[in-house]
Order: sequence, then C-alpha cells, then structure tokens
Amino acid sequence: MAREALEFWHEYWQRAVAPSGLDEECIQGALQVFGSPHFKAEIPVWSVITNVTEDVAYRLVNDVLAGGGPFTKEQVVSALRAGKLAYELIPNIMPLTLFTVRLPIVDPAHTPAYLREAERALDVFQLNRAWYSCVEHHRTFADESLNFYVRIRQEFAKRPWGAR
Repeated sequence: MAREALEFWHEYWQRAVAPSGLDEECIQGALQVFGSPHFKAEIPVWSVITNVTEDVAYRLVNDVLAGGGPFTKEQVVSALRAGKLAYELIPNIMPLTLFTVRLPIVDPAHTPAYLREAERALDVFQLNRAWYSCVEHHRTFADESLNFYVRIRQEFAKRPWGAR
C-alpha cells in the first residue's frame, strides 16, 4: 500500500497542484518573500490581497511598499496568492508526515522516492503555514515543529537504502 500512496500523491499533484501554477519556482519565490526580514507580516492588508482583482491588489501592495523594500509588488502579490493556494491544496500536515515518517519505515526499500516527495510536501506546507500566519494572525511564521520533519528526513537520508 505504500507504493499506492505514492502513486495517489503523484496523481493529486498532477491533477490539482500543478495545474494551479504552484510549481517549485513559485513556491520558493513565495517562501523567500515570507521568510525575508523585510516582509512585514503584521500588516493587516495582506488578508485582503488574495480576494481582490489583480489591479486592486497591486495598488494596495504599492501603498504598503511605498517605503521601499527588496520586493516588487508582483512578487508580493504572487507570494500571497501562492500561499493561499498552498493553504487550500495542502490543508494539513498529513502528506509531510506520510512521506517523512511513515512510508520510509513501512517500505524502507523505496525511501529515496519518499524523501523526494517529503521535501516537496515540506515546501508546500511551509508556504501554507507562512501564509496562514501572515493573513490570519498578522505575524511571521516561526513554528519550530517543522524542524522535526527536516531532521527526520535528514536521518532517513543517511541510512543505507533498504536497511531497517
């Protein structure tokens, strides 16, 4: 059943995530914006951006960025929209838990495949949490609990394939 879980994940990614435009480049760009010390998550206007037209979003972001900063209005709007997609498409931590912790134990022979997907799931879930923290709580995402998954993934990556 472990291989089936991987196949279902690939199918979900191809049918739901990829067509939304949420690819690695988009995810990494958004994570850079949210993770930057120059991005002020406490500004309440961020919660409005993903629910308005593009021209209104750009005007709102322009007003916020009037003081300067390393990001363009397009980068900020793109990050906020990507974050909302990540929140909608990967609503919980289960894919990360599945590929980081469960499947490498159940099926150690295929650990490299699971760890590749764990990395993708981690990136999307980090974006999910960064957007949620910013939009819903007006603060920077600082939850250290995801570090657990990073450490577990690193430990499994050190193991010889197929070893228990």
